[in-house]
Amino acid sequence: MIDHATLAAYIAIVFGFVFIPGPATLLTITRAASSGPKAGIATGAGIAAGDIVHTCMAIVGISAVIAASATLFSIIKYIGAGYLVFLGIRAILEKAPTTLMARGLPMPVAMAAGSIGDLLQRHPRVSKWQGRLVGCMYCALGVRLALEKR
Repeated sequence: MIDHATLAAYIAIVFGFVFIPGPATLLTITRAASSGPKAGIATGAGIAAGDIVHTCMAIVGISAVIAASATLFSIIKYIGAGYLVFLGIRAILEKAPTTLMARGLPMPVAMAAGSIGDLLQRHPRVSKWQGRLVGCMYCALGVRLALEKR
């Protein structure tokens, strides 16, 4: 059986991962605030699906091959970074603010960010800059990914 000190340390680390927002959480919040809770939920589901694929790849050893090949790792990393920057530029250049989509079932972070998005879109000055802010966040995530070391 696991000792209490190890269990307490494990629980503290898990709670840290859950409650400290990382790039995936910021992306989910950004999508939900700009396009509504359904988009935020879809983003979160996509991230979870990516985590599952990554785990399966690690289990069969493909992740080790990608990590060992600097070229392959860089190609995958830059494709992802480029896509985020593309989304960011598209959001920055978008003329009209994004309309919110129909509501879905209540989910954790996506629903809260969608509600914040509703509030922000009621104020014209805020909605004018919302697309630019979202675009800058996407671009920043893309640049961060591009500069990420292994």
